[in-house]
Amino acid sequence: RKKFTVLKATSGKQALEILDQHPGPVSLVITDQRMPEMTGVEFLEKTLSSHPETVRILLTGYTDLESVIMAVNKGQIFRYLTKPIKVNEFMDTLDVTLKFASAERLRTAK
Repeated sequence: RKKFTVLKATSGKQALEILDQHPGPVSLVITDQRMPEMTGVEFLEKTLSSHPETVRILLTGYTDLESVIMAVNKGQIFRYLTKPIKVNEFMDTLDVTLKFASAERLRTAK
């Protein structure tokens, strides 16, 4: 958290409300596939219209191929991570993802 500004939510509905309060660029959204009120894929799909530039990561403790396919096709995820994930691996993924987000922002600004 020292390295990033983190916005936290305990449900998909709350996360959408938080994103609505932050209309500016949000570099990265990380969500779990299983959460209250909606799946992670449903949540990510809903963020596409309000935050199309945001890079998306889906976490799950399950390796359900259908969820992976839906995450890629509907949620337009950048990474799909299975839990448990080691802290170093997670931080490396964040670094790579945020570098990609930064490069994409520069590319689309031209």
